[in-house]
Amino acid sequence: MEDLNDIYFFASVVQHGGFSAAARKIGVEKTRLSRRIAALEKRLGVRLLQRTTRALALTEAGQRFFERCVATVDGAQAAYDSVAELRREPAGLVRLSSPVLLTQRCLAHALPAYMTTHPKVSVFVEPTDRTVNVIEERLMSPFGRSPRSRTSPGWSRRLSVLPSAC
Repeated sequence: MEDLNDIYFFASVVQHGGFSAAARKIGVEKTRLSRRIAALEKRLGVRLLQRTTRALALTEAGQRFFERCVATVDGAQAAYDSVAELRREPAGLVRLSSPVLLTQRCLAHALPAYMTTHPKVSVFVEPTDRTVNVIEERLMSPFGRSPRSRTSPGWSRRLSVLPSAC
């Protein structure tokens, strides 16, 4: 796969109407943009831009390439935005394993309030007294018996989300 930065650079040059404007907007030196676009054209074996000292125009190949580049850049931005959304507000599925007694006495009381506070979070709890394998069972947090020892550093951190009455 080619360098995706070149796609971004090319799309920026076209969208901003030239190398200078694109360089100012994206914070890359004008000469670097020019060299990268020239190298891109060389790799593709076609001219993408007709350049003069005062104007810039897309060739037919440039127009086709630009349309795909915009879709690629927009898709990449959407991917970053979707992950950033998770940092703003918790969302998604949380899979837990918990001993039956802990589930009945603590989680059954704590989870409704948590889910009301975080409506985009779904919680799947597997109440079980058996030893679980968090990787194979795709569990995010085991409470109780797991291959990890209760004296390990993460044990108290994992249980700190429970109410103090538990």
